[in-house]
Parts: sequence; structure tokens; C-alpha cells
Amino acid sequence: MVLIGLGLLVLVGVVWIVSGVVRRAALVRSAEARPPVRGTPLTGGMDMSFVPPTAVPRQEGPQPRLLLSEKEHRLGVLPINGPPAEYTFRVINIGAADLEITALTTSCGCTTARLSAQRIPPGESAELIVQFDPGFHRQPGNYVREVYLFTNDPRQPRAVVTISAATY
Repeated sequence: MVLIGLGLLVLVGVVWIVSGVVRRAALVRSAEARPPVRGTPLTGGMDMSFVPPTAVPRQEGPQPRLLLSEKEHRLGVLPINGPPAEYTFRVINIGAADLEITALTTSCGCTTARLSAQRIPPGESAELIVQFDPGFHRQPGNYVREVYLFTNDPRQPRAVVTISAATY
């Protein structure tokens, strides 16, 4: 009898996990299939005086939930005298309340970022366009740069995307 109860408990747990994974995948596909939200844009660059917002207090009721289409991207090998290289990440809200990006900053002056909308409704997405200037440092090398997004998601008040490139 105990084994049957334990087996049933394991089965319920597996069904619960699988249903969450399937639901999340469906939300991502749905958000990526629609055009990104356009609203009040947000831009960011290197700012040594920037003080990150304090932690987001936990709220009752529906919560936003940030999901990034990917967390890193390799731009490849770029000529040092070439034009800036860009890559577009998707910032998706898989939560039940509006996701707000309160600040956007980068780890170096060679990198800038633009977000298509500061407020992302549930089930929607925004474009995060990251631009890297290969001539900024005036010398060849391998570069890894980060973009920091500060949000009202209580589970993830700060999210990071990374780009990398080699210049010659």
C-alpha cells in the first residue's frame, strides 16, 4: 500500500513538472510569434555613477516573470575598423503582471543597449538590441561584455545578457 501511495505521489510530481515546462514553452512560442511590444523605449550604456535599484519587495497577487530568449551571444571575429555589430535578444514576460525594466546599463563604453519598451504585458516580449563597437578599444583582442537589466520581477530583479567578440 505504501509503495502504491509513493508511486502515485511520484507520478503526480512528474505530471506537475511536465505541465509547467509545457506551459512555459507554449508561452515563449506565443510571445516570440507576435511582434515585440513598442512603447517607451529605454537605452543604456556604461555609467560609472549608476547605483542599482534596491531589491524588489515581494508583492501579493499576480507577479511578472522575466525570461530571456538567450543569455549570451557570440558576435564572431570583427575587423577593428569595421562598423558596430548588433544582436537582438528577446525579453519575454511569462508572468501574470506587467514586467517593468526600470534601468539598463552596460559593462563598458564599447557596448550600448536599446530596449523597445520599458513595460511588457504578460505573454508579450520586447526587443533588446545590443551594439558592440569593435574600434572602441583601438587594439585587437577578445572582448566579453555584459548588459544589465533591472526589473520588477521579484525572482529576478537583475538579469544579465552577455555578448562576446574577437577583433583583429
